Amino acid sequence: MSSQIVRNPAVIVFSIALLSALGCQKKDTKQPSSVPVKAATQPAPAAAKAKSGTAGTQPAAVAHAGGDAEKGKSHYMRACAACHGLDGSGAQMRTMLPKIGNLTLASTHARHTDAGMANLIKKGRGKMPALGKSLTEHQITQIVAYVRTLKKAE
Repeated sequence: MSSQIVRNPAVIVFSIALLSALGCQKKDTKQPSSVPVKAATQPAPAAAKAKSGTAGTQPAAVAHAGGDAEKGKSHYMRACAACHGLDGSGAQMRTMLPKIGNLTLASTHARHTDAGMANLIKKGRGKMPALGKSLTEHQITQIVAYVRTLKKAE
């Protein structure tokens, strides 16, 4: 039987998600801006909690923890969304990874400081891969800033 190209979109999407989850990304070699990145230790400010009054729109991205949430979103989508999902809930992977963090829960945000969350991203834990070699400190700080925008009121 001759080899065939896999044309099933679900197989392709799953393969990409799996590679992303395993940390198989190209490291961004761009140098961060000259603005120093502060190690933040406090939970998200009240501005990050604000919700848009218009249905169907996202709240404005806020600079937080020395990171830019809008830039953090693109890094999150590339490095984290395969497991944690576009919304951060981790719902689509819960059956395969029952302990996956739900990044939308206020309790998750209360439990982790920005520095602690950055450390989890960098070093990994359990089945979560360490991304410290594929992401820069600045990119991780931006991801933390974006993740803080995913918090929903409980």
